[in-house]
Amino acid sequence: MGKIIVGLDDNFPPMGFQDENNKIVGFDVDLAEEAAKRLGREVEFKAIDWSSKEAELKSGRVQVLWNGLDITEKRKESMLFSKPYMDNHQIIFVKKGNTAVTDEKSLAGKTVGTQSAGTAEEYMDASDFYRRKSRRSRSTSTTLRHSWILRMAVSMPSSATRSSAATT
Repeated sequence: MGKIIVGLDDNFPPMGFQDENNKIVGFDVDLAEEAAKRLGREVEFKAIDWSSKEAELKSGRVQVLWNGLDITEKRKESMLFSKPYMDNHQIIFVKKGNTAVTDEKSLAGKTVGTQSAGTAEEYMDASDFYRRKSRRSRSTSTTLRHSWILRMAVSMPSSATRSSAATT
């Protein structure tokens, strides 16, 4: 049996990121290394453009996606998932002292940043509220929508998901 090629976003700490020696490390890397060890296989980590993760997997350039990948019904149509190893929740961070944002509906007209092609972006794109009331511009790793950053967390319970590793 050959080496397992794991695709991940290497700019997603603490799940996967490059350390000071440009080595890909993180929580998901540690889990994948342990899984490979138990299977008696070598593992190689390949940084990928997360917005192209399905194409990377389908093309065979990577054999597994392992990077806080949320299980969704849409993804189940084209991927096989491991048993979940983590429960995820989408949360909103706002600047300390900001009392104007108390839930997701109070984000109307503001810019919100999400990981491009992640479940937070999918959740927001599926919502009539966000499609109509928020503006968005894209960059390579982040989608923007108008004004949050650091401190208070407001849960979006309807978007809770579970993470696992996936393959085709």
